[in-house]
Amino acid sequence: MIAMMAGMAFATDPPPVAPHGFNMYEHPGYGGRFVYFVESQSVLDDGSDPANPWPNDAVSGIRMFGGAIVDVYNDVDFGSFSKQFDATDVFWTDQDDASSINLMGNSLHPHLVLYEDTNYGGKATTIVTSDPDLAQGIPVSGSDNTASSLRVFNGAIGWLCVDVNYFGSCVRVAEDIPDLSSVPGSTLDMNDKVSSVESLIPHIILWQDVDYGGLSHVISESSDVDGEMLERASSMAFYNVYDQEFTLYDGADMTGDSHTIETPTFGTGIQWPRNALTLAISDLGDTEDSDGNSIDIDDWIGSIQFVAP
Repeated sequence: MIAMMAGMAFATDPPPVAPHGFNMYEHPGYGGRFVYFVESQSVLDDGSDPANPWPNDAVSGIRMFGGAIVDVYNDVDFGSFSKQFDATDVFWTDQDDASSINLMGNSLHPHLVLYEDTNYGGKATTIVTSDPDLAQGIPVSGSDNTASSLRVFNGAIGWLCVDVNYFGSCVRVAEDIPDLSSVPGSTLDMNDKVSSVESLIPHIILWQDVDYGGLSHVISESSDVDGEMLERASSMAFYNVYDQEFTLYDGADMTGDSHTIETPTFGTGIQWPRNALTLAISDLGDTEDSDGNSIDIDDWIGSIQFVAP
């Protein structure tokens, strides 16, 4: 019999590999029952099914899929931070104390994680690109003026500001900060004051529809366009890249026909770092390459190469 809770399921066989998922096992060495998670759980066992009390305080192993990032907490509602896992973790030695988990995203790209409490405790908000208003943030809405600590992953660099839209007093962060009341290299107290976060990592966002609508896909290094966005992009924007060329291909692995796009030189009219948008193309069906030639690359891009400046 399979017992279900929101975002998870008991099973006897491993589920198919999916993005941002993970198994939590009852016994060490991936033994016993396990639960496959695809979303955060504030309470692993809500007591609604006495016949199936597991997995609260009964987790002894973890296995990650799709580059997932997950924080495990000893208490319900993301209280008492225990440990963070990413794609490199394969076994958990602190056994049988998990009561809530926060599934945050993909560990393979640069990103920042803001925590509600000091020392990386409480609810967490993952910032992969930028968020001009944390009051409307995703995945954790209402995170405006609540961050007390921060973690940095895969070379991410952030610009934390006390006002929305990256205004007001701001600080640059490029390392883990267990207490935002004391930010290295700054005299500002940022505890419970962060309202917007700008990502300073060069990246591209592709959208399915013109005018930046529909599904989106983030690329921060030379790679294929994955999944549902493969050869379906109709608009795109470049962030934190100046005077640099990008080669767009209609095939995977940087193969097939290609076009080159060049971002503008840093200079007058570009605000750094509060406005990291350097080039926006609202309609890929009517744009120009780096030589000024008209091109139609709507529903065409299969891979993108970052050309060294």
